[in-house]
Amino acid sequence: MLAMPSLRLILMILASISERRASSSQASPPTAVAVSATSSGTMVDTPCLANCLFYTDQLRITCPIQSKVPLPGTQLLQPNQNLLWSHPALALEHQKNMTSLHLRGCGHTNFQAAAFQGLESLLYLYMNNLSLGNLRDGIFDGMEHLSFLDLDNNRIANISPGTFLPLKNLAGLHLRDNLLTNLHDNMFQGLSQLRWLYLNRNRISQISENAFRAPSKLRRLYLQGNSLTSVPSNAINILKLSILNLGSNHIHNISNVDFKKLRFLRELKLGGTELVNVSPNSFASLKRLRTLDLSNNNLSTLPSLSLLPALQRLHLEGNPWLCDCRLTWLHTWVQEEDSEPVTCQSPPSLNGHRLGRTKVVLFSAGLGHGDVPMCFDC
Repeated sequence: MLAMPSLRLILMILASISERRASSSQASPPTAVAVSATSSGTMVDTPCLANCLFYTDQLRITCPIQSKVPLPGTQLLQPNQNLLWSHPALALEHQKNMTSLHLRGCGHTNFQAAAFQGLESLLYLYMNNLSLGNLRDGIFDGMEHLSFLDLDNNRIANISPGTFLPLKNLAGLHLRDNLLTNLHDNMFQGLSQLRWLYLNRNRISQISENAFRAPSKLRRLYLQGNSLTSVPSNAINILKLSILNLGSNHIHNISNVDFKKLRFLRELKLGGTELVNVSPNSFASLKRLRTLDLSNNNLSTLPSLSLLPALQRLHLEGNPWLCDCRLTWLHTWVQEEDSEPVTCQSPPSLNGHRLGRTKVVLFSAGLGHGDVPMCFDC
């Protein structure tokens, strides 16, 4: 069986790299050196260090073979899928210059409180695919400089109030593909500098009115692929969002107050939300909106969007459009602006026709199909 190098050896190597970098008068391009460790004075191939790359311009070790078990003390820790690994403090307390730490695919992993204590320069922490379940209180203690945290795909069902409290400078948080069902008031407490939040593909059905009060600087919010049945207007209207994605939820109706205060919104995605009705003036306050996605819903008509002066891209494909006089504005818009094709489903005479390619017939006094005024002809 191959001998395992000691943590002390790893730390010595990293310390040597750090010293060389500090003593260099000017930055040099990254150089990669293949390293083997010694055990009892004999050169051996080790499970992680064989074929690893040590970058002299930064404290980083990359082990490309995912099935081999790296040791604590490296920047990229990627044990095999079946390893149960308890980190007493990750034995990383000496790595004060480390800026990025990747902990991916470790199987069921147990992190104790203050597991990352001492990583004073850490900016990026990747903890995806670890099957964490839940986050222990105090796990992020001492990480006030962290800028980005990835917790994707960890089966997280609940986050205790105060969990993120130490992360005073966190700008980006990924919580995709977890099991969250409810966003409560204090879930994001302490994240005063958060700019973007990814909550895609959870099971979120409820969002508290004050869920986003702590991260008041949030600019990008991704909630697609959840179980929302209405727009969480009370929660989001306190924010100055530039991007909001609510796609692939179960939102059947849009009211004229749902987005009323989102005056800085540039991109709104509502594709695949089972929309049936959009109230008049639902988007009237979105004067900066450039992209609107209403694709793949159950819309048959849509109020005029003429009050959106900045609108550049409109996605309406995949809806059962009823091409009558109420869509005259849209007939003009799709010919002049950048839009995906809009295909009529009814009346029968226009089924399958592109809206922009039909001819508008001046409306007289008659009523068309189902007592709906008709003004389109092939």
